[in-house]
Amino acid sequence: MGEKWAAAVAPVKRLLGNWMDDTGTNKADIADVVVPVVAAAMALVSGVLIEISPLDEGWDSLKRVETIVALVSSVATAVVTGVAAKRSLSTRKDARGAISSFSNSLTGAADAVDGLMKSERTLADRDRFIDAMLLQATSLMPISQCRATLYSLEEAENDGSVDDFYLKIVGRSKGRPDKARAQFQPDTEHGAAIISIVRNGQSRFVSDHRNCDFPVERDKEAMWRSFCVVPVGTPGRVWGALFLDADKKTEFTSDKKAVAMSIARFVEIGIELLASAAADVQPEFDEARKQLDGVAPATVGRASYTPSKKAGD
Repeated sequence: MGEKWAAAVAPVKRLLGNWMDDTGTNKADIADVVVPVVAAAMALVSGVLIEISPLDEGWDSLKRVETIVALVSSVATAVVTGVAAKRSLSTRKDARGAISSFSNSLTGAADAVDGLMKSERTLADRDRFIDAMLLQATSLMPISQCRATLYSLEEAENDGSVDDFYLKIVGRSKGRPDKARAQFQPDTEHGAAIISIVRNGQSRFVSDHRNCDFPVERDKEAMWRSFCVVPVGTPGRVWGALFLDADKKTEFTSDKKAVAMSIARFVEIGIELLASAAADVQPEFDEARKQLDGVAPATVGRASYTPSKKAGD
């Protein structure tokens, strides 16, 4: 019986799951609608019971109906109150957890920059910094199942007659385990559009890959549904871009955009450090941290950078 029931409801569960993915709805959102409807239905049943009750049978019948009505009403009230209390506690717990996670991730991002400041800035130091920043980005960015990927803008080797650029992944993406695209090539509409966006120093936020104002290519097996691309560069040069994508449609609010831009700024600080060991990037570092501090409460120790402290500067 159990297996037959599971097989019967499986198509309904699939349809419901697809609808929830498409609309960004979760179980709590459904409960917000279903619970009041159930409570209202139970209250309606109470009224119907009173109307159809055989009051002419005497006092015992009336008491029995009143008992049923009271029981049904009590259950409806208990359901609504219990669910509301659970949602309230869950919301507060989630909020505390989100603040704590944000604070820890912001501290981790600051530590990654500070560690690069104090390092010899070798290729291994660069890789450690990028890995740490991408990992912290997946926690800082408030989107579903975030994956963070960094790409460098490379110029294709040719005879100089064609101005060809492409984007190449740097290291490995962090977050979801599905593999990120290795390159964006100019010979595809999607690749050409992304490369043009990055070279022009633009940031783009795509809430739904099916509703975008530039060509987007996505494999059927791909998990991402929405993404943002934020250019990363040093003064006078676009170095590459930070990609942050989610497995659900995403409304990129001003806060989410601010977080994405600030993460990219942290990466830029690292790129500037690697490009010029003598550069004092403390002002840029402080400004990037302020931007993130303004999005969510966080306490981060001030990492300082003094060029004279580094041997050879």
